[in-house]
Amino acid sequence: MLSLLAVGVLGCAARQAEPEPLVSSGQHVVAELPANAMLPERERMLAVLDQANPAFQACYTQALARDPRAYGQVTLRIVLDATGQVQQGVALLSTLGDADAEACVEQAAQALDFPAPSRPGLAMRYPVVFTSQLTPPEVTRALLLNNGLLTLEEEEAALQEAAQTGEPLEKGWVETW
Repeated sequence: MLSLLAVGVLGCAARQAEPEPLVSSGQHVVAELPANAMLPERERMLAVLDQANPAFQACYTQALARDPRAYGQVTLRIVLDATGQVQQGVALLSTLGDADAEACVEQAAQALDFPAPSRPGLAMRYPVVFTSQLTPPEVTRALLLNNGLLTLEEEEAALQEAAQTGEPLEKGWVETW
């Protein structure tokens, strides 16, 4: 996860702590790769997507300037041509609630330059999760868990640690069936 500094609260005599935006991107990407796709190709595509995190962060910083409590996810669909150029980069799903930030994320995805894929028309789905310090912890955990960025084992470890220390885990519970 990467951290940013957010825009300060306007119109307050005493400055409050600024929310720190956190951007989690699909380390565990649900990709529409062919069943026989070679892992090195997937890793090369993910490396390009990981390099896009600063651009995604800039989009979220703009969203936080408009609404310091903004959070959510944008799941991108990216389709490549034979040379690795993005033919399509659109948001399939967004819970961010900020059309300008969503358009910014799409533009950042469309500007990426991937290595040539094994076949033209390679399509990927890539979730980008946006949270800040003002995002309720149970929402952050749910977004991360639902997008494969927090494993059930990590969630279980956090719950066990909370039980051992006697300090409750911040409110909220996520259970996957």
